Amino acid sequence: MEERGLPWEERYARLAVIPEGATVLDPGGSACGFSLKHQGAWLFFLPGVPKEMQVLFDSFVLPFLVGFAVGGDYMRQRTLRLFGMSETQLQEAVNKLGEWQEGVCVGFYPNFPENHLTLTLRGQDPQTLEEDLDRLTAALGREVGEVLLGPGTATLEELVGRQLRKQGLTLAVAESCTGGLICHRLTNVPGASDYFQGGVVTYGNQAKMDLLRVPGETMDREGAVSEATVKAMALGVKEIFHAPLGLAVSGIAGPSGGSPEKPVGTVWIGLATQKGVEAKAYRFHGSREEIKALSAQTALDWLRRELK
Repeated sequence: MEERGLPWEERYARLAVIPEGATVLDPGGSACGFSLKHQGAWLFFLPGVPKEMQVLFDSFVLPFLVGFAVGGDYMRQRTLRLFGMSETQLQEAVNKLGEWQEGVCVGFYPNFPENHLTLTLRGQDPQTLEEDLDRLTAALGREVGEVLLGPGTATLEELVGRQLRKQGLTLAVAESCTGGLICHRLTNVPGASDYFQGGVVTYGNQAKMDLLRVPGETMDREGAVSEATVKAMALGVKEIFHAPLGLAVSGIAGPSGGSPEKPVGTVWIGLATQKGVEAKAYRFHGSREEIKALSAQTALDWLRRELK
């Protein structure tokens, strides 16, 4: 309480009291619960805040209930996060792994813009279950390659940040259709100033020319959503912020603004490195918000792969 500058209140002492014989359920934070067996029934007491309650339920209550239901067996579950592969493709990849067909419960869950796959095992030895999950995760990784973001909870921007910090590189970002979403995600990570130099949202054509030095003739000839323009944006932001890496995005998020040549969802992403500059074209589908989210996710994922 002293660290947070909050005055002590007597109710805090009451909140810290648990019944005799109870087991504290501590997820490692300030919000704990406890369990207690009373007259042959198991009772679980969890905090009322939904987010904190969910952590305790997933970490303590659900594994206990499953183990109780199956007669004391242990259960271990792992969630694998993937981006760049559809559910159908993921199902096909899993089907190729014959070793998964016995004793492994596999669940597929879309979690836009990612796809998640859960692996559930039950058995008598928790250590063996963890080793089996490690083996299964490695097998899937060999099958799908860089599409696998990992079994951990680290976000894509955290994975990018770790690689940038590890390699001693800094990044600058130029955004058009994403409207600052990439910069927002990068700066959500504590300590991002170690590797993120800054960014600009050049939404209009004049801003692209004035701030990023995109040549006017390029804009006139190719348009704002083009390979030449996004390459110039990536090089421009890289030079302005004196960063080894420049990332740029320009596209048509819709619902209007498209054309037969460049329909809604057309997005160009550019990446300037110390080796040169590249650009890739994409065609995303969905609402305006979904196209923006996919554009930001794809740009960060390209950078993640480039840094591996």
